[in-house]
Amino acid sequence: MESNGDGTTLTDGREPESTPTDLETDPAAGERDTPDGSPSVHDLIVAYQRKDRSRYRKLKADFVRENGTIRDEYIAVRSQSGVYLTDQKGDILRWRHSYRIQAYYARALNPALDDAVRKTRFEESRWQPVLSGRSEEIVLTQLFSLIASLFRVQDLERGVAPTREQQTMIATTAADVLAYVPVLQRFAAGLARRATLQAYFFGMLVGVAVAATVIWWLSVPARLTLGTIPLSLVGVCAAAGGVGAVISVMVRVTNNENLNIDYERGRIIAFLVGVFRPLIGAVFGGILLIFLKSGLIAITIAPATIQDITLFYVAVGFLAGFSERWAQDTIVNSAPALRARTRSPDGEDGVPPHDAEAGHRGREGEDHSRSPGSTSSGS
Repeated sequence: MESNGDGTTLTDGREPESTPTDLETDPAAGERDTPDGSPSVHDLIVAYQRKDRSRYRKLKADFVRENGTIRDEYIAVRSQSGVYLTDQKGDILRWRHSYRIQAYYARALNPALDDAVRKTRFEESRWQPVLSGRSEEIVLTQLFSLIASLFRVQDLERGVAPTREQQTMIATTAADVLAYVPVLQRFAAGLARRATLQAYFFGMLVGVAVAATVIWWLSVPARLTLGTIPLSLVGVCAAAGGVGAVISVMVRVTNNENLNIDYERGRIIAFLVGVFRPLIGAVFGGILLIFLKSGLIAITIAPATIQDITLFYVAVGFLAGFSERWAQDTIVNSAPALRARTRSPDGEDGVPPHDAEAGHRGREGEDHSRSPGSTSSGS
């Protein structure tokens, strides 16, 4: 296997015109104008499989301008199938690279080969959104190699009838690709989890910065109060809650516990979850202070100095951020129990019918027993 002058790999080292294609027998086959200057992969294949490569070079330059640098490419010889691995730099963050696999596929005659191509293309669409940088390049390069190998053996189906050895080669290649896909899935999943954790931790840093700014703003005007609660005390408890949230994540990472972050939701969602983590801890720390001071949480504090009571509130704020579940359960259990009131034609508001009737009978008996003319049955 060798490469021609323009970098396109051929299966047998020969120029494609040595094997007749539909484009040579029908010059108009596959011809399509590209007025927008953005040729498709099919346009490139059609132009490449002609004897005159001038149109291919022009379309390839337009393709590179629209889709980025071509890192690797493969065009089949006897079938209209081809694949390109492109690398496009970001418009704003120029150091960020976005890799894509762009392919055009002529359906294979062998069902196993056709199935292998579809599954490999699905893996590309699955991992490309959740990976970035070097991880994305590694996985997509592997997928490109699998797709190119499938297109390479697909040429054996075209032209003359494939021999038994060629049919065995086609089936073996398709089986090998399908067997390698699960291995690549596990490898890509590990890379995706690592990329998601990086986005999550970066979001936590942003969340800490936002929480610190808000807490500082609350703590500066020391004389302002929320009812009878100084805002500075609310800020201190909120800061303790934010620190507790960060410490909770650090402890889990140190103990090799898995963080419940779904990498398939994408890096942006992981970043936002990281931003919210210290903010939620800070909010819980301040809210529990308000619940304690307002009496919604029934707790008796032993006689102590103001400094000791302040430390108690700070400790509660830290626990609220460290364990969000404990904070939620505490808030829910402290909510006042409101008795449901119902209206019934046979009973009073909020009283079931049979209880209402019993109440009426009890009051009537009490009234009769208190009336001046009433006598007991034994008198």
